Amino acid sequence: VTANAQYLANASVLVTHGDTKVVFDPLYRNDFGQYRLLAPQTERALFAGTAPFDGLDAVFVSHYHEDHFSAVDVLKLLEARPGLRLFAPAQAVAGMREIS
Repeated sequence: VTANAQYLANASVLVTHGDTKVVFDPLYRNDFGQYRLLAPQTERALFAGTAPFDGLDAVFVSHYHEDHFSAVDVLKLLEARPGLRLFAPAQAVAGMREIS
């Protein structure tokens, strides 16, 4: 089975291997004037679970920096798609708990 990586924005990548799909660092709001943000239609597809995010298994957060992670948006995504698993550092989880 071949793995595939699809660039989304900044450090955000969708990795597919067989039936497994994981998205890395998908939601953040600060582009610091230089980083690419997710395209609006890509973000809508992520939240709706439509292609290419249909069958998405997990969200992976590399670290808690504003150009990689938005606690508000990742929490909204998990609420919109309750079957998703989250893999994130303790700092990111703590940030989400502060707002929930």
